[in-house]
Amino acid sequence: MSGSNSTVSLTLQIRGQQAAQEMKRISDQQVQATTKINTQWTQIGSAQAKFVNTARAGTRETLNTARAGDQLLRTNKLL
Repeated sequence: MSGSNSTVSLTLQIRGQQAAQEMKRISDQQVQATTKINTQWTQIGSAQAKFVNTARAGTRETLNTARAGDQLLRTNKLL
């Protein structure tokens, strides 16, 4: 009976070690996935900032063009 208990104990020990290794593997994958997601969010934030800056520059240039057009109309009226 003692030998049977030892076998059961050893089997449970091995299964426990295998489960611990599997949990560590899953945990490592989660860390890698989270790191990748964080990197992608950083890249998205950078792209959004560039887009906003480009949109602001476009708005500014549109206003400058409108002002220049308005000035030309005034000049033409004077002529």
